[in-house]
Formats: sequence, C-alpha cells, structure tokens
Amino acid sequence: MTGENRTGNGARDAALTRAEDAASRLQKGAGVRRRNLHADLGPELRRIWHIADDDPPQRVRAIVFLRLTAVLDALADRKLEPVVRTAYNIGPEPMAGQKGARMASLPRDRTERTYNRWLEQFHQRLADGLGGPQRVLTADEIRRAERRFAHRAPAGNGTAVTLISAFHCGADDVVTAFLADSWHAPADEDGVPVVVPLAARGSWLCVFPDRNALDDYRSATGAPWRFAVSRPGREFAKCARARPEPTGVLVNPSSARGTGAEAAFSLPHSVLTGLVIDPPGPADPRGLAR
Repeated sequence: MTGENRTGNGARDAALTRAEDAASRLQKGAGVRRRNLHADLGPELRRIWHIADDDPPQRVRAIVFLRLTAVLDALADRKLEPVVRTAYNIGPEPMAGQKGARMASLPRDRTERTYNRWLEQFHQRLADGLGGPQRVLTADEIRRAERRFAHRAPAGNGTAVTLISAFHCGADDVVTAFLADSWHAPADEDGVPVVVPLAARGSWLCVFPDRNALDDYRSATGAPWRFAVSRPGREFAKCARARPEPTGVLVNPSSARGTGAEAAFSLPHSVLTGLVIDPPGPADPRGLAR
C-alpha cells in the first residue's frame, strides 16, 4: 500500500518505510484505542507526527485522531468516513473487538472487498503524506480531541467497567478535564439540573459532552427532559456535592442497558466530597452555582 519513497541515491528511506508500516497497522486490534498506542507507533511515526516520548496516552490518541481525520478531510469522500472511523476505532463511541468484528458492523449493502478497497485508498493517501511536512497542531485542537477520549476507558484493558462504578481513582487527568470542560445536563424549566434516583445505587446528575449526545439519550430512553443547561464540570460537581442527599455525577451514560459502559465514567458522592474544586465558590443545593 505504501509508495516508493527514495533518498537521493535511489535507496528506499528505511525510516519512512517503518513509519508507513506503523501507520498501516493502526487499524488492527483495538485500533487507536489500543493500550500500547505510543509504543506501537514507533519512533519514526512519532517523530513525523510530532508526538513526544513522554506524551501521555490521551494526548497520543488525540494527535493520531487529528492526523487521520486530516487525511479524511483532504479526500473529501463522504462514503469513506464511516469505514475509516470503524476500521481505526475513532468514532464517538468506542467499539469492542478486533478490526474484523468492527467492520462487520458496517452496512451490508457493500461487500467486504469494497470496504477494503476504499480503505486502501485512504491508506495510500496517509502513507503519501508522511514524506512531507506535517501541519503543527494547535493546543486547542489537541485539547478538544483529547476530550473525545478522556471520558472513555482505554480499549483492551480487560476490565468489565460498570456504568455506576466506572471511575478509576488514579485517573487524575480525566477528573481535571471534567472539571474544566463544559457539559450539558437535563434541567427543569428554572435551569435546575435534573437528579436521577437509581434506588440502591444512589442519586446522580447526568451530564453529556454536547447537546446532541443529550438529545440522543433523551430520544432513545424517552426521558421526560424538556430543558437543558450547560456549565463547566466544576459547577455540576459543586451542585451535586451541595445536595442534601448523597449525589454523584454520571458522565455520558449509555442509553442502552448493558452497553456503552466503556464510554462513560462516574464521580460518586464519596469521590466528590474529596475533590478540591477550583476556583472555589458557593453552591446552591437547588441548582448550579451562579
């Protein structure tokens, strides 16, 4: 699939060949959501894509996602998008299983051979671009892309993550991102976030990364939420912590029971009480701190 990249004396550039090979393998296994993505990229591809040796996994995934989507945008072929996102596992929801299992989820109106032929076009453009200059990604671009992966458990970790207890105490970067970023939550007509009681599992504020995600959840579940409010995560945390009954924050819950747990995480009340939420401010248990 790779092109013939040669040095001035006609010998193939071995480093560029290794980078191309590493890029072509990104679709295998769990795709971009694999555990050892940084190592699997190899030093040559990391150098080309401006990935540092000490970049954390979340940043690495964000950069790879941006490099892949840049190729998609350049091709401007709408039929390729779902195929590439599925093959590389860079869609908004993580997909379980190996590449073959993911590709089997694509519409059956096309053959597997057709999908692979389309992927080959993408792979060739990706490889061709590695030999040229790479656009410098802005900090804001990377931060937004990190959010795509920040609230999802890493693929292939072998842990059955449940919707209510998915929070990993060591995931400080996830908590930091949650507190700083803006989220959308269902609310009543006065703008007070809706609290969802889950019997023995306690009460929860449900927040979503964007309004579309909230609307999709509401449509799928029939939840009677007419209004929504958008605020930084720290405001939702303060609101939940100030309520009279123990209340946690459930981030990006799945609309289908038993699925989507890998795309969610929770901040139980016991965790919220130990958080240092900055900047400090008063919280009103009836709603959000204004």
